[in-house]
Amino acid sequence: MLWPRPVGAVELCSLTLPLSLLSLPRAQTYVCSPGLLIKALAAVHEELLAHLVALKASVRQAGKQLVTGAEANAQMKADIDSVHLRLQNVLYEKLHLLKETAACNQFRAKTDDMALISAAELSPELQTDDPHQQMLNRIEAERRERERLVDQLEELSQRQSAMKALNKQKASKLKQLPRAINRLAEVASDVSNVFSRHQDNALPAGSNDPRAAALPLPLFVFYETTTAFIQLETEPSGLHVSIEGEASAVPNFDEAVAGLISVKTSVQSGHQRDDEEDNSSDSPAAVQANTPHPLTLKLSVKTAKVQVAWTLRWYPVVDMVTVEQDPAPGLLEDALSHLYVNDTGTEIVNTRIALQEAVARSATVDDLLSERQRAYRWLQICSGLVEGSASRAKRLRAANQVLMDILQRVEDRRALQYYCASLDVGRLPSLPNAKQHFPLKRTSTLKSCERLNSDGATVNGQALAAKYKLTITNSGMPFEVQVAIPASYPVLLPHFRLSLTQAARDMMNVHESNLAAIAMEVNEHIPELLKIDRAPAHTVLAYQLRRLLMCVDLLVEVEDRRSDRGNFKGQLFATSTISVDGVLPFKWNPDLGEEGLFEHR
Repeated sequence: MLWPRPVGAVELCSLTLPLSLLSLPRAQTYVCSPGLLIKALAAVHEELLAHLVALKASVRQAGKQLVTGAEANAQMKADIDSVHLRLQNVLYEKLHLLKETAACNQFRAKTDDMALISAAELSPELQTDDPHQQMLNRIEAERRERERLVDQLEELSQRQSAMKALNKQKASKLKQLPRAINRLAEVASDVSNVFSRHQDNALPAGSNDPRAAALPLPLFVFYETTTAFIQLETEPSGLHVSIEGEASAVPNFDEAVAGLISVKTSVQSGHQRDDEEDNSSDSPAAVQANTPHPLTLKLSVKTAKVQVAWTLRWYPVVDMVTVEQDPAPGLLEDALSHLYVNDTGTEIVNTRIALQEAVARSATVDDLLSERQRAYRWLQICSGLVEGSASRAKRLRAANQVLMDILQRVEDRRALQYYCASLDVGRLPSLPNAKQHFPLKRTSTLKSCERLNSDGATVNGQALAAKYKLTITNSGMPFEVQVAIPASYPVLLPHFRLSLTQAARDMMNVHESNLAAIAMEVNEHIPELLKIDRAPAHTVLAYQLRRLLMCVDLLVEVEDRRSDRGNFKGQLFATSTISVDGVLPFKWNPDLGEEGLFEHR
């Protein structure tokens, strides 16, 4: 602890001795009795002791005050040092901020390099005296202008894309134009040769008949086409066409027909009028409906062995052409569209509707030309130019076969369009008697169907009409199937290819041979089922899709079940279960029931 410094004798006397003692003169001497002196000294001694106690208390108090003052001085010094340090920091920060502000003022703002609208061009309502607000107004005006330009750019980009697509279409048409022009030139050259060849010579009988212009359109086309065919023949075939009837009766007949539009509609739809007058077969409407055109065509073929003749009449109200004497199919597409096939004595099909559909569904001009070539083929058969067509019955059968080929092509094209439309919406195409051929309840489902780009794609060297990616699920297992439909369907069968993820293979222990065997079953052996069912060839795709689902059902069922069949896990469609006769998959046999789901071929 700190002790107070010692106090001098003089200071101590000045602090504690009474004034009465200090004021006594030092040189003076007093004479007194000893007892009185002792008493006086005792009193002085007591007073000195009291002053000494007071002195010690004062010393202690002074020491405490000294310690307290020292601590206060130290605290004040520390506070002064702290304030001084903070002042130094503030001065340093001030200097740093001044330097940073100066450096920032030297930076270029984005607005310095931006082509903003000038203050003079700014609208009056945006003018202000505040430079900062003035700059904000200019920036906002620039933002609105750029948004307008961006919208304009998007609109122009869309127009550019549309123009590119249009230019692409026109370019493709231009590429096809030389071919079409060459074909037109060839046809025009043939026609020109025909007319120039017979310009100065006598035309065949009936080719210059003035009544041709009065013929109804179907017979006129038939007449002109047959006449041109006769003129183009390099060797005489005995084919002859002529017109019979009075042309003067045609105007009156046309006027009568013009007033019977309602009768034509009722006859075509197969319904009769409600009033009794029109129900009578003797009514003018009924008589007119059953009256042929005044002009008829006579077509005959005369060879060394046989002579055949046809009479073609046109009933405008019924809108058909009848064939008399020797029924046969039509000759050309235009005439055939107004002709009923009646080779066996009973009406088979309205070929007018069938041929209209054939023309509407023809994808290219080549298809139309192919149909016309088939019609010319029939003309050649009738005129006896083809070897082996000498007898009339054989000619009629050959002509009917040509017609049936045309109708079959129309049916095949219609079926393919229906199948593709069904797959486009993710639905299986319908199949007649599907439950009879596939009676078990189907557990596999067609989850999705995606049409892939088939432009330029081929399968086995053949162009494709369509290509699909199917996803079939069964018990949570996804099977991916790619289906490639050739353009020559159903001459060439669609090709199926199955795939399964590695995780699904490991879970089900499905080997590649299983999927390959299912693909072979669907790709190669469906025609056998068509022969058994006597089904049309164009239904092969519907059979393939259902056969595929059935195979997937059975594969998943055998994978999940261990019964009397033994351990067939993952081996039902594998090659190891097939006999040594060949790698043949299994064939559906409904007579064996569920336990014999497949039998070996």
